[in-house]
Amino acid sequence: MITRLELRDNLSTAIKKLESQYKYYKKISSILSMLNITLSSSIPIIISLSEKNVHLLIIVSVFSAIITLIQTTKSTFKIEDKKNLMGTALITIKKEQLLFDIHASPYDQTDDEDVKTLVKNIINSSEQSLDDFFDSVK
Repeated sequence: MITRLELRDNLSTAIKKLESQYKYYKKISSILSMLNITLSSSIPIIISLSEKNVHLLIIVSVFSAIITLIQTTKSTFKIEDKKNLMGTALITIKKEQLLFDIHASPYDQTDDEDVKTLVKNIINSSEQSLDDFFDSVK
């Protein structure tokens, strides 16, 4: 049987990995969104300048293609969904860890019962998160 301390260490490791993944998806999402906003907002300016230089319309076409690629990438790889799933999982596990650490309900029993309860709660919440994720993918 895993001890309370071992479970606490494993939980901390899992939280660090989730935080790393969450930060990665958040960074990718932010970069793609900012790039999309920048390109989209520059198109009207370039079009107004193209009256004097028709070749600038090529830039508009390229920017439009890049915007399409950004949207397709975000959609195909479900970056927002993954970021949200990681965020939800992180909040849930941190909440359970805090309750576990301070021996608050439902973790106010024996160590063995608390360990079983923690594992059960994390499994239940991860199943719900995965169900939500797969529902959004359909």
